[in-house]
Amino acid sequence: MSENFRKLRIVHLTSVHRSDDIRIFQKQAKSLASYGHDVHLIATRLIPGISALDGVTIHFIKKRKSKKARITMTCPTIFLLALRMNADIYHAHDPELIPWCFLLKLLRRKVVIDLHENYQDQVIGMHWIPLFLRPTFSVMVAAIVRIAVWMFDGTVVADDQLEAKYARIAKNNRLSLIRNYPIIGPPLVHTVPILERYQRAIILFLGGVSPGRVVEEFISALDLIMDIPFQVILCGDSNDAALLERLKKYPSWSRVFFKGRVPIVEVEALMLSASISINLYANVPNNYQIRSNRLFEAMAGGLPVVCSSFPAWCNFIEKTDCGYISDPHDPDSIARTLREALKSPCEMLRRANKGRNAAIDNYSWESEFPKLIGLYDRIIDEAKI
Repeated sequence: MSENFRKLRIVHLTSVHRSDDIRIFQKQAKSLASYGHDVHLIATRLIPGISALDGVTIHFIKKRKSKKARITMTCPTIFLLALRMNADIYHAHDPELIPWCFLLKLLRRKVVIDLHENYQDQVIGMHWIPLFLRPTFSVMVAAIVRIAVWMFDGTVVADDQLEAKYARIAKNNRLSLIRNYPIIGPPLVHTVPILERYQRAIILFLGGVSPGRVVEEFISALDLIMDIPFQVILCGDSNDAALLERLKKYPSWSRVFFKGRVPIVEVEALMLSASISINLYANVPNNYQIRSNRLFEAMAGGLPVVCSSFPAWCNFIEKTDCGYISDPHDPDSIARTLREALKSPCEMLRRANKGRNAAIDNYSWESEFPKLIGLYDRIIDEAKI
């Protein structure tokens, strides 16, 4: 903290993400509070209210079930609550909040937009939008985001592709690349991988029950390796009841322990007991770049990773030598990869150590947080001119 430190009131806004979201709360909000700022988070849950956690004041507004209700009711409620807080900086995390952030700007407030994803590409993969409308929606979203980047006081992006895309639009050094690297705490740093762990053949899948994480292709692949010993720990949300019922009909489901959503502390414990991590994503444009927090967490936790065979991911695995590549939509390819890995625990240990060292040395949140502080400082300094 510098001698000229000024305590700011910073309000983070989200209508989509959970209040304990890793990037928003665990990394940004908690780190800012520890740094000394007055940090607030506006998020949704079933029961409205206010609570304080780890130095962050969380303002809960009523969670709406439908997307229409979220846009027409949740977003304006967030705007009105945020306006009353009279913050030094408003930091928004969802594209549907951008129109309301335009209003904040018109009221001369300082606004930062955080682009977690390539939202233009994300629209193409949204199944709830009719297929023939997706190109039009994609162009509209792209235009709105470009205007926001040009107009707002700061833009945060999560990867190199997004940085290159918006660098020419953002004004006066207002864009900051803050990668989605994990917080590497003592349990991960101090636990040294040993061979016995990889001989257990415990496969960790943290993607939940979602087509976007190709969970059905993964379970189908497990049917092809039932001749070798393994167990699967499957964690994450299950919002698709029909998909979950289909998964339960696969023979390999008998070796799957489905835990649902688990607390972050338990995720760390699961990582430290597992042998290999599945980090597969569906073949849609928004997944072509590496933005996965879970990938770097798995590496830091000493897990070799299985990743999708997209060029950026292939290059990363080749560079770090920390895992394996597979076609995410081909159960045969996934099965071959898993068989190769599980039958060679010594090789898994070698790749695990490579990934762990790379994560600790090069891919931690501790190296990214100063960039967020720097962006806020530039915004406040500009306001003084």
